[in-house]
Amino acid sequence: MEDELVEVRDTFFIGSYARALEMAAQTTTSNDMAQSEKDAIVARCHLSLKNAEPLKALATAEGAGQKAALFAAMFQRAKGDAQKKAALEKLQELAEASHDANATALYATAMAEDAEKLIDAVNACKAVPSMECKALQVQFMLMLDRADLASKQMPELQKANEDCAVTRLVSSQVNIASGNAEEAFLTFCDLETQFADGGDAPSLALLNNKAVANMQRKMFAEAYEDLEKAIALSPSNPDVLANMCCCCTHLNKPEEVRKYFAVLEAASPRHPLVQSANTKLDSAFQRFAANRG
Repeated sequence: MEDELVEVRDTFFIGSYARALEMAAQTTTSNDMAQSEKDAIVARCHLSLKNAEPLKALATAEGAGQKAALFAAMFQRAKGDAQKKAALEKLQELAEASHDANATALYATAMAEDAEKLIDAVNACKAVPSMECKALQVQFMLMLDRADLASKQMPELQKANEDCAVTRLVSSQVNIASGNAEEAFLTFCDLETQFADGGDAPSLALLNNKAVANMQRKMFAEAYEDLEKAIALSPSNPDVLANMCCCCTHLNKPEEVRKYFAVLEAASPRHPLVQSANTKLDSAFQRFAANRG
């Protein structure tokens, strides 16, 4: 059976959300399952683009993927730990009751914002055998600094669909973590060319990943250029900000490191880089206090 959503799905996974919305509007589905997936992808595009009005309309949606997008928006907008916890619990309840791939992916991604919940995020994804959940397991393992486990997971993903965008994207991330940044960079360039339909600018995901590959290749000036473009697209994206802090450190730009770290700390106080920096600072203060005593 022909996969009616392959282009819509790949465009979404590569981070070209506006283009994915256009393609979804032009795609007719032939069964309820495909329609449900398309509705979920559309909802997640609006979530990624922070389109408030379409998200509000999901309050009466029946699909688990659509409801999950609404709960994920609540999680992202939450002020304070209590609101975040309540939104995360809604996502958990929906994901566990529905076993829906999109709901599970959004729940796991929300959990992964807290470095201490990365293992829980991996386990949540194991419950659903979708391509995205398999890919997220690999990404979370990389976030845990377990490139060895991520590499072992890749054959399963490649066997399921070697050519889809999410497999190529995650495979390149594993290549970076395994020391093969040149191969990763070439794949990101191929993806950028493939999805630059109609002269579209590279997506945030591709710019960020290309920058990481270039930093591994010791090409920090080139990485800085891509990260500047990425920040213009999403000024408070935690991963982009963290990579910019790293890049500016190598380029000896201390003022920019402080500026971007302050934005990162405000946007994502539980980001691993923020937690690591604060832990080191606390240790330094403790040593200072001990020496004075």
